[in-house]
Amino acid sequence: MLAPMSTSSHALLVGKWIAASLLTGVVTGGLAHLNMYLFACAGLIGGALQWTVLRPSVLSARSWILACALGLLLGLLVGGGVWLGTSMTLTLMASPVLGSAAITAINPLVLVGGLVAGLVVGAVQARALGISRDDRRAWMGWSAGAFALVAPYWWETLFLVLESPVSAVAHGAVQGLLYGAVTAGGLRRLTANRRDDVTHDVALVDC
Repeated sequence: MLAPMSTSSHALLVGKWIAASLLTGVVTGGLAHLNMYLFACAGLIGGALQWTVLRPSVLSARSWILACALGLLLGLLVGGGVWLGTSMTLTLMASPVLGSAAITAINPLVLVGGLVAGLVVGAVQARALGISRDDRRAWMGWSAGAFALVAPYWWETLFLVLESPVSAVAHGAVQGLLYGAVTAGGLRRLTANRRDDVTHDVALVDC
């Protein structure tokens, strides 16, 4: 469960979270350039780096890292399945041109796949955070929004031939920065809610 914290500590937490996400993107982008299947390590790497930020609140490193790794794996499978399945359906039932257009980084179907992946990842992570039902739903929403934004960059990182390792790392950096910046909003909500709950409890005791 996320612990209450002061305003300065709260700002520091958000900054560290974005930095951890950025570093995750850089590392996984480089790994993906070497071998696209190494992108699967993103969950483990990201979970480990994020836990260093959440350590005062999430006591078990194993639970958070496994939640990130499992959540990302399931999210990519489900979200990718939605995207590819819909694209293939358009190809078979509509026209080859429409189907081909569906398999692009800027198509709305990619965003839908990202939304689905983010919901899955957020749901798994929320259980590890031990937060309330309302906060779980909110975290899933922030996660879905973040994954929808980075989904086009996943396509380019995994399936398009990048010109150089620098390009791959740059793509990863953009993904990490986008994910970290968006989910930092959810993290702020969770810590703010926790601080408000504690303040309310103290007020009740004083009464």
